[in-house]
Amino acid sequence: MIPFIGSWFMYYSMTADHSQSFAWIMASRVYSYIYLGGIIVFSQSTTDLMRSFEQDLHMNPTFVYGILGALNFMPKMIQQIKIIKASAKMRGVRLTIFFAAALC
Repeated sequence: MIPFIGSWFMYYSMTADHSQSFAWIMASRVYSYIYLGGIIVFSQSTTDLMRSFEQDLHMNPTFVYGILGALNFMPKMIQQIKIIKASAKMRGVRLTIFFAAALC
């Protein structure tokens, strides 16, 4: 809802005639692009999507493999954070983002 309100206000306030109909049309495009992107992303696997970006959109392979590496790294990192929190809980140490001194 926030992108819709922001884009509507921007198009309403920045046009010369302050046309509400133009603002509604342009703001509705935000959701049409989000919906279309969601269909594309959720209809295929991450690897297939990145391969199509590389082959069809001629995206740099280094960039594509970097994204794939980061996306494959996230589940492992989340699991390691859970392990660290569990081990700290067993020791009676409460870890927060701002108080990492408990690890030292």
